Amino acid sequence: RARVVRAKERGWSTARRRRQGFRWVGSHVRAPMYGLRCEQQPCGQPLRCTFPMRQPTLGAMNRTLLLTLPCVPPSGPLLLSFHGQGGNASAFSEQHAPLVSTAAARGWVVAFPDGMADGHDSGWNVGTNDDSSTCLPRTNNSYCHASCSTLRRCSRCAWSTCFDDVAFATRLVSSLVAAHGLDASRVFALGESNGGMLVHHLAQASPALLLAAVVVFALPLLGHLVEPELLASPVRRTTYVLQLHDRNDTTIPWQGGRSSDGWVYEPLHRTLSVYAALHGCGEPRPVEPRHVDRAANMACEERSSGRGCGLGGWEGERWERCNARVVACMYDGTHGNWPAQPATDQLVVDFLESAARAGRSSLPAPLEDAASGGARRWPLAPIQPKGGGEARAAAVGRLPLVAGRALPPL
Repeated sequence: RARVVRAKERGWSTARRRRQGFRWVGSHVRAPMYGLRCEQQPCGQPLRCTFPMRQPTLGAMNRTLLLTLPCVPPSGPLLLSFHGQGGNASAFSEQHAPLVSTAAARGWVVAFPDGMADGHDSGWNVGTNDDSSTCLPRTNNSYCHASCSTLRRCSRCAWSTCFDDVAFATRLVSSLVAAHGLDASRVFALGESNGGMLVHHLAQASPALLLAAVVVFALPLLGHLVEPELLASPVRRTTYVLQLHDRNDTTIPWQGGRSSDGWVYEPLHRTLSVYAALHGCGEPRPVEPRHVDRAANMACEERSSGRGCGLGGWEGERWERCNARVVACMYDGTHGNWPAQPATDQLVVDFLESAARAGRSSLPAPLEDAASGGARRWPLAPIQPKGGGEARAAAVGRLPLVAGRALPPL
């Protein structure tokens, strides 16, 4: 009753509360359908949900997730949180309880999807399973999931599920936006390890989906730094990017190149340089966030476009003049180790909040290209490489960086 009263105090009619999808039953809140089927739980507790999907050849399936709703109709952004390979939504949400509680207090909706585990450990499809150039010749820890076997996408470097996780994420966002009246222009994604690789992949393969991305100890595999969908898309939105990476990582080394288990990754500086180039960011400069793990020697640098950008203290409206931010924070540790909590979760929330306050901006409008007879083109000409990882990597090398400089070589 108190929650209904608070909604009424905000001027929400009964019809509008129903359109938002909330159904209060005593002290419980029930999520609306819109494709989702969720259990009933006390307000503020995560809801165990299933989400029906269908993929050609693979057929129908039920994807699962944990969904945390605020105790009043949500007014904030939507945050998707993706666990690492072999993980699950329950463990990842428990690990980030401070983030969930802070986000819920601000009116955010937080979803923790489960990766598919069809015949092997759980994980996410980042579009590399049929590319044999992403691992070394003698790599022997690859494996073929049942979905990949059905689709005949088992290459020498196969390692993940072949269920379409980009389609899953985009349809889940559409369902949650419709169910709770959320702002589709304020969608965030957080991921660690394989989940972080999916966040990079989402930002590339669905370039109009995310306003902000937070990636922890994860990088794209070699040759998959820029997906064709990103540069060919007529709508390329500014995506704030925060990358946290441990200095002693050998599973996904920040320097790129060969990992301890035989996979080959893009380096951190090239990965973030692509985002910086796309969004017209300037030169990197040191920044000191308000919440850092000083015991782990965390150090951050930022590339931004517009005025008023910075991780520390953002009072007033100056964030509206910050058009894009690409931030990298390094800390002492190894793969799988987050910096100290709850400070790091607060750092993530601060970063995402800065993106929400600044709002969403598009890249410049297409330019007239006299050489192509007046055809419209984007300031960064579309690159649609064909072939395997080597061809894709060569195409990325032609992508201009800040002030027209080429990307650093591998």
